[in-house]
Amino acid sequence: MIKTLTELGQALNTLYPTRYLKFNRKEDEQFIVYTDEGQEDFFADGIVQAEITVVDIDFYSPTKDILAERRIKDLLRQNELSYDVGNTIFLQQEDLYMITFTVYLLDSYEK
Repeated sequence: MIKTLTELGQALNTLYPTRYLKFNRKEDEQFIVYTDEGQEDFFADGIVQAEITVVDIDFYSPTKDILAERRIKDLLRQNELSYDVGNTIFLQQEDLYMITFTVYLLDSYEK
């Protein structure tokens, strides 16, 4: 089960070349860039009950690839990760399509 940002990056890298924040060179094929967007903690009775790290996974491809997107969704589902999927956008300057998956990594505190 994926619990950390590092584990998420390693799992994504099994599907496509993956880097945190950015690639240092232009990729010709499909690749992933993921970023930590901060935390949305869950409070109850004035106490943090769970830390939720929000992560954006940006998938880049020279073509719209529904099967590749399905592979990413399957990986997230298999690891029981909550996620939202954004709209696919075309980055004209880069000549690439990009779709963002927003993932919520949960670290809950057991009593």
